[in-house]
Amino acid sequence: MEEIQKSLQLYKEQVKFYSDFVINLAKDYNELFDKYMELQKDIRELKGEKPPVKAVMVPMFSKKGGLTNE
Repeated sequence: MEEIQKSLQLYKEQVKFYSDFVINLAKDYNELFDKYMELQKDIRELKGEKPPVKAVMVPMFSKKGGLTNE
């Protein structure tokens, strides 16, 4: 029984370690992506280009059903 408890504790520690690792990777990725986007914006400004047009979601179906022209 004691062996099972030790195995379970080791498993919990490993799960905690890897979940923390993945969370830190996600944070690092988000920081790098933000820096990348800033650099792209700066490059566009230096080239004198206009910023890209942002897409807007338009509902394709009305609440009543069927296509809508709204």
